[in-house]
Amino acid sequence: MKTQKNKITKNNDFILKARYNLTLFESKVIALLLADIKKDENYFKVHTFDYKYFTNKVGYKKKSRIDLMLVLDKLQRQTYQLDYINENGKRVWRVFNFLEYAEIIEEDLIKLKFNIKMEKYILNLKNNFTTYELSTILSFDSVYTTRIYEILKVKYDQYRRYKNDDNILFETNLDEFKKFLGIENKYPRFFDFNKRVLEPVQKELEEKADIHLLYKTVKTSRTITGLQIYPNSSEELKLKQDYYNFINDIKTKCINMKLFTTRNKKGNVVIISINEKGFLYSMNTDDNITKDWAFKIYQWMYKNQKNLNLDVQNKVKE
Repeated sequence: MKTQKNKITKNNDFILKARYNLTLFESKVIALLLADIKKDENYFKVHTFDYKYFTNKVGYKKKSRIDLMLVLDKLQRQTYQLDYINENGKRVWRVFNFLEYAEIIEEDLIKLKFNIKMEKYILNLKNNFTTYELSTILSFDSVYTTRIYEILKVKYDQYRRYKNDDNILFETNLDEFKKFLGIENKYPRFFDFNKRVLEPVQKELEEKADIHLLYKTVKTSRTITGLQIYPNSSEELKLKQDYYNFINDIKTKCINMKLFTTRNKKGNVVIISINEKGFLYSMNTDDNITKDWAFKIYQWMYKNQKNLNLDVQNKVKE
């Protein structure tokens, strides 16, 4: 029996372009299968799981193997659609099943095998892929959270490598985004879509995931027609919080103290301090600390805390 791995790897085009409509249970079964694939596999093999292990992992509560077989039979008939441009510049629509077959041996073993058509999107990926934790996917209570989490992981990885000037992770047409989630015919009012899908996903990602959903609506005239998604990882949030806590400590604990010394454009030494109103100023020159200069000073102080006046360091640590 195969040893369970903890990570899932998928081709980015499959994540971004494949269209399917799985239930939460079905999405967890697919995730469990993906995490069970070894790096050196060149073709899909049969995945064999202990019955109790499998049902516990995917959250299957019913005891009857007949019920489980019916659910797996439905999953075997589930399809995904790909819409892409081929090497000849022609648009292609392809439809595949996820599974080749499913088998249950009493209450002992469960055997599943992926459809061979999926191999190019899963096996021997050298580039253009995304990896994430199986435990994260299995913890989700909504299939919408799973789908949105996957696209956020792809886009955030691209964003970190190729940062754009407007700091937007990506912008999407609202109808296309709903189609991506398999609910193009549901929630015609944005109010309902926001309340039933986006807000619950946002809350669940904040509680369970390493990347969060931060978005603004895009309007055409008065109608909401799209979304702007912004980068917002839990790591970034922690850094932002640490940064703001540091700035607050400087503003409240270090009033009129010598923070550090720098030089102005003329090369003269400038002793930086902060007043009761929270504005930086020079203690020894008439230099005006502009908003842009203050921003750079705060960033420098946060990154170089060990170079601050020792009394300031002690105050910040209190």
